[in-house]
Amino acid sequence: RQRLEREALEAERQRLEQEALEAERLAAAAAEAARLAAEATPDPEPVAPAPVIASRPVETRPAPGTSQPPVTAARPTPEPRQTPTAAPPQPAPATRSVGEVFRDCPTCPEMVVLPSGQFRMGSRRTEEGRSDDEGPLRSVSISQPFAIGTKEVTVGEFGAFVAATGHSLSSACYTEADAGSGRWTATPGASFASPGFPQTNNHPAVCLRWTDAVAYAEWLSARTGATYRLPTESEWEYSARARTSSTWPWPGGARRVCDFANGADASVEGIRDAWLTHTCSDGVIYTAPVGSYQANAFGVSDMLGNVWEWVEDCYVASLSSTPENGQANVTPGCGNRVIRGGSWASSDLQLRAAERSGDRPGRAYDILGFRVVREP
Repeated sequence: RQRLEREALEAERQRLEQEALEAERLAAAAAEAARLAAEATPDPEPVAPAPVIASRPVETRPAPGTSQPPVTAARPTPEPRQTPTAAPPQPAPATRSVGEVFRDCPTCPEMVVLPSGQFRMGSRRTEEGRSDDEGPLRSVSISQPFAIGTKEVTVGEFGAFVAATGHSLSSACYTEADAGSGRWTATPGASFASPGFPQTNNHPAVCLRWTDAVAYAEWLSARTGATYRLPTESEWEYSARARTSSTWPWPGGARRVCDFANGADASVEGIRDAWLTHTCSDGVIYTAPVGSYQANAFGVSDMLGNVWEWVEDCYVASLSSTPENGQANVTPGCGNRVIRGGSWASSDLQLRAAERSGDRPGRAYDILGFRVVREP
């Protein structure tokens, strides 16, 4: 079995490399076509530069997934946002249909179009494992269809962005200090390409800041001509619940965690015993290749478990100010950004659909990645 898995991983790696080469070829051809068109046009119209959005000041908090109380610190000077370099924009494809699965380019994330709808965001007061920031329950309407990544952005997909733009990454990533310790410390040199545990191009990209995720989405937008961005927190929970209202958005609840999510199950026995709450075992200690677990009713995988995911919203310790129209809750000067979904280090109670947390946008963790949304 292990040999077959290695062969499958190697085949996937070769496929992704071929896709990357094809993408580079297409980008070069597009650039040459643009050059010839410019020479043939005597007075070309100027192209507006990509917008640069100012960073917001931040404040510290403990690593996600721990029970430590937050620590307030002086707000440092915000890191400047990088404007991604991209190939000439491509014309946006036609509007996509609900349920359609697609990629806008060979190395772009796979997306699925979700329908509009309404749902109750947050958790009931009686829900096991509930935190105060999961309430009050909020009725939210998603008025327009939108596309979301069927999986988290992978090492290969984010690597294509870095190779194309030269995007600068954080000099350190917060990684688990000692297996099972529940402590994360800044590790110089750790990155999405080398997080401290084995990964392939088909694993979720980790060790990424919120600013890295936003820059990736902006690059996809410039490259494809479509509008890519991070999901709002409401869009994220709507996608995770997939028309369910239960604590865990799949049949069987906590006892079927290993079928739908990569968390701290019995596979980590003897390594992270203090975290072990799932009696099932999937054989995975760290991240799993994206899409390894059953998708939900919307056709979306890994919304819970594998890695926490950045979303657009500012973190506030209540849902009372969450917009009822599905828009992001963003306020001037917000310090922390919301993260959702839990990770490979999470207990079953942290893999609930309503679980939420937040962290500084300039911090990167080995349990934290992201997925993107596309406006169809």
